[in-house]
Amino acid sequence: MASILLVDIGNSRLKWALLLDGIRGAQHSEPYRPGQLVALLPRIWQGIRPQRILIASVASEAVNREIAHWSEATWGLPPEFMRSQAQCLGVTNGYREPERLGIDRWLALIAAYHRCGGSVGVVDAGSAVTIDLVDGQGRHRGGWILPGVALQGRCLRANTAIPAFDDLAPVLAPGHATAEAIANGGLLAVAGAIEQAARIVAVRGDLPGIRWVLTGGDGDRLANLLTLEFEIMDGLVMDGLHLMADPKTGFVNGAAMHH
Repeated sequence: MASILLVDIGNSRLKWALLLDGIRGAQHSEPYRPGQLVALLPRIWQGIRPQRILIASVASEAVNREIAHWSEATWGLPPEFMRSQAQCLGVTNGYREPERLGIDRWLALIAAYHRCGGSVGVVDAGSAVTIDLVDGQGRHRGGWILPGVALQGRCLRANTAIPAFDDLAPVLAPGHATAEAIANGGLLAVAGAIEQAARIVAVRGDLPGIRWVLTGGDGDRLANLLTLEFEIMDGLVMDGLHLMADPKTGFVNGAAMHH
């Protein structure tokens, strides 16, 4: 039975799923800190012995080395770290230097294009918010990057003399204290940026029939705030890894529509 471990290493979370003969198991997620993976991995991957390990990582080279050394020492298996390419699975990278496009964005837009089968706008709302455009021929038309909801407030605090305050759950209403105004302003900025991106695309008119996709940790928080019609698609990076490992079984269909 062919066994492939798919791993998505973010800035603060490690996600993984096991692919057995083309069938993907549940996605798991665990917070991690650099330097602590060696202690974490034997517990979370106990009993697993894959034949391949595919990794999409936006973490530091130190973290990547840590997981590679562990995999080789434990399984005798060097991991395959995914890299952004000029072209892959029918999608053409829109960056002037294709390898500089974040691997998480690259895999997510490949997966979204395959799931939607046409023009798609991919919004990944995590620590950073990325908005990427792909046309009906699979050409990546570029994108935008901005600080995520929580990072908006941290950026402001790091560069001003605003007194320290506790983080609050943001809403779109105007704030009546500095902490509220900053938290809500971060949400307003992200929601506004997404809506503005969609308006720019609509005015240009060069991506007819575009479908908008929302993913990432803050996706649910933003879902009820946007007037834009979109679909929530969780786990797009993992879907992209699945496609890389096994294009025949990696195509996934269906998503919830929101208005």
